[in-house]
Amino acid sequence: MGETEVDLDGEDVRKTETNLGDLITDIMRQASGADVAILNGGGIRTSIKKGEIKVKDVYSVLPFDNYIVAIKLIGREIKEALEHGVSAIEKEEGRFPQVSVSYSLTHPLLISARGSKR
Repeated sequence: MGETEVDLDGEDVRKTETNLGDLITDIMRQASGADVAILNGGGIRTSIKKGEIKVKDVYSVLPFDNYIVAIKLIGREIKEALEHGVSAIEKEEGRFPQVSVSYSLTHPLLISARGSKR
């Protein structure tokens, strides 16, 4: 299916962003056409070791029948989702957010916490 030159960390996803979480959310964001993708770290179940990636590895990492769902949110709602995701970091619950964000430095869209454009 593919190959990785580094170990992809699926163990620390409940307490920090990881390269595997970044890869998965980048794919989710690109597949959905969204500007932001958020995945709860608890959905990632294991790591992938350096080397060949097989289909069974992907199913081991993401064993659930989840769907990518795109919804429109304002800045405040994204902020609330991220804050909820880190609110129990010391308990290492599965809610820690793995995140991918796309933005343009040439045409930035600034959104305040209230959701209004500036």
